[in-house]
Formats: sequence, C-alpha cells, structure tokens
Amino acid sequence: MGNPVQHTIIQADPKWQAFFHYSADLFCIIEPDGRIGQLNPAWCKVLGWTPEKVRSRHWIELVHPEDVTATLTALATKAVPVSFRNRYRHDQGNYHWLEWTLNYDEAGYGYAVAREITDSLPRDCELDRFFNMSVNLMAIAGSDGYFKRVNPAFERVLGYPLTELLTQPFLEFVHPDDRVATLTEIEKLATGTTSIQFENRYRCQDGSYRWLAWNSASFPAKGLIYAVGCDITKQKQTQAILQETQERYELVAEGSNDGLWDWNLLTDQVYYSPRWSQTLGYHVDEISDRFTEWLNRIHPGDRERVLATFQDYIDGLTPSLELEHRLLDKEGNYRWILSRGASLRDANGKPYRIVGSNRDISDRKRTLSTLRLTQERLRYLLSQSPAVLYSRQVSGNYGVTFMSDNTATVVGYSAQDFITNPPFWVNHIHPEDVPRVCANLPKVFDTGHHVYEYRFLHQDGTYRWMHDELKLIYDEAGNPLEMVGFWTDITENKHAELILKQQTKALQDAHQRLGFHVENSPLAVVEWDNQFRVQRWSKQAEEIFGWTTSEVFGKRSGDWQFIYPDDIEIVRQEMSQLLDGSTSSVVYQNRNLTKDGRVVICQWYESVLLDESGKMVSILSLVQDITEAKQTETALRHNAEMLRLLLEYTPAAIAMFDKQMNYQLVSRRWLEDYNLENQDIIGKNHYELFPEIPDTWKQIHQRCLQGASEQCDEDLFIRADGEKQWISWEIRPWIGNSGDISGIIMNTEVVTERKQAKEKLKELNQELWQSNRDLEQFAYVASHDLQEPLRAVNSYAQLLSRKYQNQLDAKADKYLHYIMDGATRMQQLINDLLEFSRVGTRGKPLQPTDSETIIRQAMENLNVAIAESQAIVTYDALPTVIADQTQLTQLFQNLIGNAIKFRRETPPNVHISAQNQGNEWTFVVQDNGIGMESEYLDRIFTIFQRLHSRRDYPGTGIGLAICKKIVERHGGRIWVNSELGIGTTFYFTIPV
Repeated sequence: MGNPVQHTIIQADPKWQAFFHYSADLFCIIEPDGRIGQLNPAWCKVLGWTPEKVRSRHWIELVHPEDVTATLTALATKAVPVSFRNRYRHDQGNYHWLEWTLNYDEAGYGYAVAREITDSLPRDCELDRFFNMSVNLMAIAGSDGYFKRVNPAFERVLGYPLTELLTQPFLEFVHPDDRVATLTEIEKLATGTTSIQFENRYRCQDGSYRWLAWNSASFPAKGLIYAVGCDITKQKQTQAILQETQERYELVAEGSNDGLWDWNLLTDQVYYSPRWSQTLGYHVDEISDRFTEWLNRIHPGDRERVLATFQDYIDGLTPSLELEHRLLDKEGNYRWILSRGASLRDANGKPYRIVGSNRDISDRKRTLSTLRLTQERLRYLLSQSPAVLYSRQVSGNYGVTFMSDNTATVVGYSAQDFITNPPFWVNHIHPEDVPRVCANLPKVFDTGHHVYEYRFLHQDGTYRWMHDELKLIYDEAGNPLEMVGFWTDITENKHAELILKQQTKALQDAHQRLGFHVENSPLAVVEWDNQFRVQRWSKQAEEIFGWTTSEVFGKRSGDWQFIYPDDIEIVRQEMSQLLDGSTSSVVYQNRNLTKDGRVVICQWYESVLLDESGKMVSILSLVQDITEAKQTETALRHNAEMLRLLLEYTPAAIAMFDKQMNYQLVSRRWLEDYNLENQDIIGKNHYELFPEIPDTWKQIHQRCLQGASEQCDEDLFIRADGEKQWISWEIRPWIGNSGDISGIIMNTEVVTERKQAKEKLKELNQELWQSNRDLEQFAYVASHDLQEPLRAVNSYAQLLSRKYQNQLDAKADKYLHYIMDGATRMQQLINDLLEFSRVGTRGKPLQPTDSETIIRQAMENLNVAIAESQAIVTYDALPTVIADQTQLTQLFQNLIGNAIKFRRETPPNVHISAQNQGNEWTFVVQDNGIGMESEYLDRIFTIFQRLHSRRDYPGTGIGLAICKKIVERHGGRIWVNSELGIGTTFYFTIPV
C-alpha cells in the first residue's frame, strides 16, 4: 500500500504528482519488507507490469538470477544513495538492463529511480564482463577509505566474501608494516599524480599474506580511485630463493671459463662476471651494471638482430636464447661472442630475469668470411573488413550461441543459420581444412587463446579465407564458461600475400645481388647527398679508412680529418667540375687520412646522380686504395736505381742475356774486363762480339737456357791477346713475367791474384806443417835430453842430503834443498811444456763422447784431492758431444783441480752444468773458492802466468793455458767470471 505519509505527499503536491506520473524514468516505492509499493506509468510501459501484478512481490524476485549477488553486494555498502545496474524481468519473460539509484528513509522505505540502458549495454556489458572475468584484482575505492566495488578475483585470491571486503576500510587488510608506505603512495594521487605503482602485502582470510603489485589511477571528479592488483607472491618467493643462492652463483661465475651475465628485467640491472669483463679486456670495475654496457658494444651491423632475438625470446616467440654477435673490446677490436641464456618467468609467463653466458668464439669466426647482408623488410597493410563476432559453447559440438548481424555481409549467411544448426559451421569449411581446424580447436583449453585460418564456403559458391581468433572465458570458479571470438575475411590478403611473397623474394634476390656486388667489390662505395653528407659507406670503405658507417653517416668530409691537408685544394678543384655541370664524372688521386692517422693514396671515381628534373640528388664515389701500387711504383724506381748503381759499382762482371744470347744488362766491370768500354752492346749478340768463344761455352749456355745452373770456382781463360787469366764464373737462367725461362745471367770474376795467393798459401802451409813437425821433434828431444841431467842433479842432491844428514851446516842443507826443489820444478815445467805442445799435435780424432762419463773419470783421477779437501762435486744431466775423450778429461780435471786448489777454509763446492745454445753447448764449472779480481781475468789463460806465489799455491801456471788450447782445438771458446772472496765460474763451448 506504500507509506501513508509519502502517499499523502504525492496526492497533495500536484507538481510531484505530475512529475511522478509523466516522467520517462521508472519510479518505485519499496516497502520496508522489500515488497514493491507504488509504481509510476513509465514502469508499466517499460517492463509491462501492472501495479496489481507486482505490488505484493519482493522487488529482488524480478532481478536476473545472475545479477542478484552483485545487487545485494551493492546494497550492503549502505551508501546513501546507492547506485548499481542489473537486469530486470519484463512481464513477457525477457530482461531489460536498468541503472538504479536507491535511497532509504528513516522508516525503511526505499525510493528507487531506474533508467533503461539496454541500448547502451554492449559496451558497458563488455566492461563489466572484463571486470568480473579478469584474473587480476580490480577495485574502485572511495576517498573515505572503503572499496566501492571489487571483482571476483579478490575472493579467489584473498578468500574473503565480497561483502566483507566492501564493509571494512581497505587499509585493514594491508600488512601493518606496509600501511604507512601504502598511504604515502595513495596521498600522491591527492597531490596531482595521475597514476601510481607500488607493492604491499594483503591479509588473506586464513591469516596468511600475499604480495600484490598495484597500478592505481584517480578520478578526482567523482572522488574515486581505480586500482588493478596482480598477485606476485610466487615471484617474491622466487626472488627470495634466488637471493639465498646468489653467493653460490657468484662462485660459479668466478670459476667459469665463459663470461656469465644476469639481467633483471624489472630493474634493468645486469650482473657481469669477471670473466665477461676480461673477455673484452676490461677489469670488472670498469663495467657498470646496466644492459647498455652490452648494448653499446654490439657491432652496429648486429645490434638490430640482437635486440630482435632478445625481444622474441622475451615475448615467448622462441623457446631458447642463443645467438652470435660481435662485441667491441677495450682495444677497439670486435670479438665474436656466442651468447646463450634462459629466463625466469612469473605466473603469467612474463620473464623478469634472464641468466646466460658469453663465450668468445672469435678464433672460430676468423676462419669464416663475414658478409653483412642488408635486407629491407616489406610490410603490407591488410585491408580492413568488418569482423564477425561470435560466442560458442565450451562442450559438446561447440555450438554457436551468438553471432553478430554482419555475418551475411561477410559470408552470405544469416546469424540464425549458425545458431540453429550447430554443424553448419564445420560443414562449410573446406574439406582439406576440416581435420586441422577440428584438431586444433581444443587447444584453446590449454592456452586460453587460439588463432587459426581456414577456407570457408561463401553463399556464392566460392571459398573465402577466414582469420578466426577466439578466447576462452572463465566463470568465478575458474571453469570454462564460453568461447568468444571473431572472424575476418582475409581472402584478398591471402592473394596479396602470395603476390607479395613473390615480389619480396624477387626484390630480396635483387637486393642481395646488389649488396653482394657492392660489399665484395674491390672498390669502396661512398655516396654523398647534395649537401655532401655521407649516405652510404661500404664495408670496403670501412676497411680502407677505418671509420665505421655509424661513425661517418650524415657527416660532411670536412667534419672530420679525412682529406690530407695539402690535397684539399686538389679535391676542391675536381669537385667543382661536377658541381658546375661541366662534367658528369671525374677521376683523380689524392691522399686521405685513416682513423688511426695513416696516410693512404686513393683514386676517386666521382659521378653525379640526377633526378628526373636534372637536379643533383647525390654523388657516387668509387674509391680504390692505390697506396700499395704507389709504393710498388716507388720501390720499382728505387730498385731500378739501385740496380743501375749495382751494375755501375759492383766489383763483379755481370751480364744478362735473352734466349738468343743478346745483351739485356751489363755491369761496368763486365765492360772493363772484356774490353767493351765506350760501346753500346745492349741488344747485340754475345757470339757476334766474341766469335772466338769455343763450343764448350756455347754448350754450357744452352744447358742453362734449358734450366740448369752451372758454376766453376777456377777456370783458365785465354784472352784474345793470348793473356792467361783465372776466372770464377756462374751461369743461371732467369724467369720472365710469363713464368718461363727468358734467358741467362752470367757472373764472372777474375781470380788470377787469388789463385796465385792460394798457391802461395799452399806452399806456406806446407812449410808450416814441416816446421811444426820439426818443432814437435825438437820439443820431444829437448824434453828427453833435459830430463836426464835434471834427474842426475836431483838424484845426487838427494844422495848428499841423505848421506851427510846432520853433518853439514844449516846453510849447506838449505842449498841442497834449493837444488832438489829447483830440479823438481824444472822437471814439472818441462813435462807441462811438453804436454802443452802435444795438445795440437798428439790429439785423438774427435768422436761422440759422453760428458758425464768424462766427469766421473776426472773425479776418479782427483779422488785423493777430493777426499783430503772434503770437496763436493755435483753436475746436472750433461750431453754427448763430439770431442777428444782424453783431452776433455784433462780439461775437466784441470778446472776441478783448480777449484780444489784455490779454495777457502770451507770445503770446496763445485757444480758443473751445460746449456744448448743451438749450434753449440756451453759448459759451466762453478766453485765457491777464493775468486780473483776482474783485472786478472785476461791473464790467467797465458802460459806460465801465476797470480799467487809457489809457497801459497804450487804449480807451473800452465794448466789453464792447456785448457784454452784444448777448447780451441775443439773449435770453442773459454772465458771466466769471478768475484774475489765469492768464487769463480769458468765457461767454455763445444760446437754441436
């Protein structure tokens, strides 16, 4: 019956009564118990209900069952007034969309105003469906700190019923530690910030907390905040695990031979291992933690491909990340790098971290030729056509439940043909495409989204290519609800695609051929625009001048030091001919500067490119590096001059003949030796100038013209005047440019004086040999004859000493001692002198001799001295050498004996070693004896030279002279280093 008070007001106020009855909006008074009270005529007109039919019914009964929960949730907010939308049942059973504004008075009566929004529903409905079906948390919050509306994802993620979320301040659900930061972020919206992003923890119904990442924006006009939240709990847990393993990961990175990297896509920070930096020649402190450290070092020719590869991997288009590219090292060189990587992805499949390795593969890449292929990717526009929207069942035969009205425009059939006949769609697909389409359709349940193309039979009997894309919609429980999708006719695109592929292939082939010829041409290609700015800079230009394309593109030649300063005027004069139109091309040479400061000589072929109107568009330059040719030309001139000087001043007589024995070149000495001065003999025949040449010489010439080389050190030559001369000669063929023998070169030298000197030397050697024989015989006889009287003197002196012992005075005993000592020393001196003379005359043939065996024999000979002095003699592994075994033993025995004799108070320590110097062995005998001053080092190898008195160190002073003579007999050298009080080291060599 309605509120009597309100009813009275309506009856009493004519204005209100007119507004109530004639308004286009639907007015309704709701009883405190929820039953419908009074209705206005608009209500009956829109929904078809008469007041009698609905006055006793609860107003919620007429709400669409699917909208009851949302309606009650809106009422539970207790907002005044409350606004909401729902579907309301018509008297005929269908539903109309209404937008409500409802207010309650103190008595509990509700006053509702509704507006039909059925016509504007598709857009709003889709938004509501998106809002309700989103996997992310979506909410609308008011400035009072309460949620005004939340989507079902809140209940799925946090576990709270929607009514509980709407009736408590949303800050109550935030973790206490995150509330201040959350309020700080929200306050930014109040100060003019349009949107914010932040993270916090929300309490679940079970008491646990989940991490949420929020994106929020404000609507100041309505005092509302729109927020979208994403559950990042798993990502946070993964980050915690990664943090725990970071130290172990860094140890692996340090020990790896590959350079490791770890890219955090959320912060754009990259960890580069020390090996990564070392590969490029950097210390780890020289590399920052940004991806640009990598990106900026990528070769310009590789950068686009690398970025595309990374992007494809990040977008999930490729299952793995592996690519090869060039990186710039610290020295300015590019190194080929093999990069591999793997990603960590969040619950939505979006990567947030990529970890990988870099391996230097420059050595392998250097064996391959590198070509930069430039390829222009052509894109074509698909003609837009109306899309057919549809929805399908998720079970059974996937029957169509909805289809837009433009179906007839696209395929010629009505929407009802599809809706009322479930097999209609499959029956009209091309038979060849049916198996594929039916097999792939269920894949939408795996991915939630599917795209495929097939041919569909149009009503006119032709098959049309269709692009079909559908998406799976889920209910609040996560169960598949329906499939929605759209068609587009891509028949024309398919035909265009086929033609475009053919044209693209032809264009790519032509472009590839052009690029191949440009990049592999021996000439560099440089193109300048009409402002003289670089537009093309080929690979050969990079190789000649050192600058890369990225370094010079868009620059004028004067913008960097490119032309040698002294040649700028030459270039300006040549280019002026092109600019004033007097010629269309010029060719000139000038010097250019390279990036590293070198000077190169280039030949430039310049051509003007004109447009259809005859206006200059650009200048095309073909550049040839002729530096080497210029250097060769200079070298040839230099060599020709050197050859002229050689032929002019060489002491040898040289002549060059062709195959017919005509003179090609001659030295001045040749002209002098053969009395040809003041004659022009070039081109004349040798046999005509010297008709007396015997046939034996002509035969030699012919053999050499056939490829032989002959020579003679001494040959008797009788000149035309009868003079006899001894000459040495050599004849060799010379090879011409064709690679064949083109003649002979004859080199002769008059050696008459050398021949005579050789004969004289032979006579002197014979005389010397005889003299040495006589000297050896004399030394033997002298030593033998001198030994007899010395032995007699020594023997009788010893008899006198023994017989008259203690009978003579002290002076007589002293004189007898002098006699015996002098005779003994004289005998030793004679023996040493005899041994010295026999080194060169009585030596045995040289043969392979084991040095270690020789050392052991020498030590055996010195056994008593070694034992008495407690000497330590050691040696390394020693070689087998070509030597006289007896003399080598004597050499080591003398050197070791000297080390024992000239010792300090401590026991002698002698060490022997040897080093291979390539063509000889160097032996080292080192001791710790008394040593000697450096001023005496040159004297000790002289015969009878002594540095100490006989009283201190007995001996004749001939031992080291014998050592020197033995070493020289073996073709070696001997020298000594010594430091007084430290020790002495003897060195001697024996040829290998």
